[in-house]
Amino acid sequence: MYNFKIINECYLCGNDNSEIGNICLKCKNDSVLIDTIVCKSCGLPLVSEKYFCMRCRDLDYSFESNRSLFEYKNTAKEIFYQYKFKRHKKVACWYAEMLSQKIKKEYEDYLVVPSPYKYWKKVKKGWDQVESITNILKKKYGIRVISALQKKGTLDQKKLDLLQRKINLKGKIKFQNSIRIIGEKILLIDDIFTTGATADECSTVLIENGAESVKILTIAID
Repeated sequence: MYNFKIINECYLCGNDNSEIGNICLKCKNDSVLIDTIVCKSCGLPLVSEKYFCMRCRDLDYSFESNRSLFEYKNTAKEIFYQYKFKRHKKVACWYAEMLSQKIKKEYEDYLVVPSPYKYWKKVKKGWDQVESITNILKKKYGIRVISALQKKGTLDQKKLDLLQRKINLKGKIKFQNSIRIIGEKILLIDDIFTTGATADECSTVLIENGAESVKILTIAID
């Protein structure tokens, strides 16, 4: 009786592979995890600074800290591009695997809340990249996940600075009133940490609705 091994092409380099998420082991290894001294606030790797990076030094966020798996550059950036923009959805399995390991090691007593998506955008695309990951965290890894937030219509934030993003988001993140999070420590999951505006507004809303504290965990930091 023959034992056939299922081989798929790596989304990034095209080589044959049997790795989870359809990203080959070489490309995964080229995506270096952040494993150095980081900013106590946003999680950006520090070069010469001692505790906080230059952009966080004078900022006061509602969340306690962000930690990211990768810096948003090189191979890690290319893999994320394949996931979000080329819709290679199986990559979510790999992201969920790594996030689950970090959650069980560092955030075991936290309730996971996915960063909210725009309803019309999800309808147009047919999926949401953060929701796909948190669904796997819940179903495969048994992690507590509650979709507690909704995002109302906002402008595209790609070209906005931090202040503009804060203004754009004000009042646009809504709490699901049927959900109770009083006294819970929340871990907000998002894809990319850029200015921190979305994470900050989400954290403010969660704390206003009873959360004890909020930390952020993202795939990458830009």
